[in-house]
Amino acid sequence: MRYGLLLTFVLIMFGLASCESSGANNGLTTHTEQVNKDHLTESLSKSSDKLIIAKRVSMENHYEDHKEINDEKSVSTVRNILNEGEWEEVKFLMTRPADYKVHFQPTDGSEAKAVLYEVWFTNDIAEIYISGIHSYKKTSHEDAETLGTILK
Repeated sequence: MRYGLLLTFVLIMFGLASCESSGANNGLTTHTEQVNKDHLTESLSKSSDKLIIAKRVSMENHYEDHKEINDEKSVSTVRNILNEGEWEEVKFLMTRPADYKVHFQPTDGSEAKAVLYEVWFTNDIAEIYISGIHSYKKTSHEDAETLGTILK
């Protein structure tokens, strides 16, 4: 029995020592690498897009269509916020579902690879995650305020 407890203790300590995390950041655990932005620029480079926004309507992972934005200036502003700064490759787990899910949709009839951006507003910043490619970034306070004004 003593050896069983010792073995359990050693395994737990080994497991804790091998975990990687970025601290107390809303339950975010990360393995960070620089992300190649090539896969992001395809969805962010078109000027003839509209922005489709779904809003979380309960504490569960349930979303409803919130609004479509066709205004070129607003779409361009969101595109620029998403395109600037550095994305990190992460293993991501938040303590709650995203506040908004956002994607761009071409208005010129062309087809584009859809990239779904999940957006959380926390502590005066926006945290953005792309689950399909495990990419994560935080915005500045100013960008979070601008993004919040457009999405809400």
